[in-house]
Amino acid sequence: MRFFRPVTIVAASLAATTIAISGCSSNGSSSTSSASGSSSGQLTSINVIEAGSTPGRLPFYVALYGGIFQKYGLKVNLLEAQSGSQAAQLLAGGKVQYELGQVVDALNVQQAGDSVDALALLTDKYENALVVSSKYKDKVKSFSDLAGIPIGITGVGSGTWQLANFVGQQGRIPTSQLDMVNVGTAAITSGQSLESGRIGAQVATDPADLKLVDSGNAYFLADALDINDGASKDYPGFVKLATEPYIYTWAFSTKSYVSANQATTQKFLNALQAAENQIFKDTPAQTAALLTQNQELGPFGVPLLTQLVTRLRDTSKSLPTSLAIPQVNYSNTVAFASQLKSSYSSVSYSSVVDNDFANKAAQSVGTGS
Repeated sequence: MRFFRPVTIVAASLAATTIAISGCSSNGSSSTSSASGSSSGQLTSINVIEAGSTPGRLPFYVALYGGIFQKYGLKVNLLEAQSGSQAAQLLAGGKVQYELGQVVDALNVQQAGDSVDALALLTDKYENALVVSSKYKDKVKSFSDLAGIPIGITGVGSGTWQLANFVGQQGRIPTSQLDMVNVGTAAITSGQSLESGRIGAQVATDPADLKLVDSGNAYFLADALDINDGASKDYPGFVKLATEPYIYTWAFSTKSYVSANQATTQKFLNALQAAENQIFKDTPAQTAALLTQNQELGPFGVPLLTQLVTRLRDTSKSLPTSLAIPQVNYSNTVAFASQLKSSYSSVSYSSVVDNDFANKAAQSVGTGS
């Protein structure tokens, strides 16, 4: 899921500074923030863009808020876009150096004719969940029971839209009875639309879904991080989606930038790999404490964020120990995307994945816990 709301990032012992992106509209369609050290003149400055804060970028946040990027000589400016497509456009246009996003973003950029390198695997399992309002507890017990019930999504073409369609297919719900409602990201994140009764279910990810379930306002019907939650274990197609390796989140750049800035790219990936290692060394609560510095994730509080980290790191093992992107992950992801957009199948693994830098990063700082 993507949270499109602009945010201001404040990192530990780092100063937040607003930066304008040339080419972005001035009506709030995107915002930026800079995490810089006291000796920023000695650091290499890079712009990294995302479409809102989401748990799948956990290694990046640990590197940002834990000061790891600084240790590797980088001043990281985190920029926010309204959508993954906008972020990809800014990357392709040279406004930023790296993007944190989902596979669909890189595939779209590649299909548009801009060569990209998908450099680092941040999370390698599908993470979205479908939660249902508690008032339907006795009515909705299977995917097919969702027929005619409004399902909230963040937007057509989004990851939330993809999962709603997939669940509809698994439940054999006729297209005319699959009622998807675009309520926007803010309403999904806060749970407002579900709690008010405007929708009966919604696709979300941690911590939004955890908050709804913990409060008793909703229950899991399909949870990719724990297939024992809800009815998802009864559907082989969903079990496959939840258990096979995918590329849920990755970091990528344009081939032209990487080629011209190999040393900077190596530092960026070294820092990400070091952060990934740190997550497995620390307790989930320690990692959660770093996440509280993120304006979007922080308000959920340490206990809920600790659940989030535990689910990513231990329950589903969604966090890999290495940045390297196996071909099986890519192939599974493209196959899933192709169910909804067949043209993705024409994009080859080699055209968007270059493991050279990721492998070097893994070797240079070590892997595992």
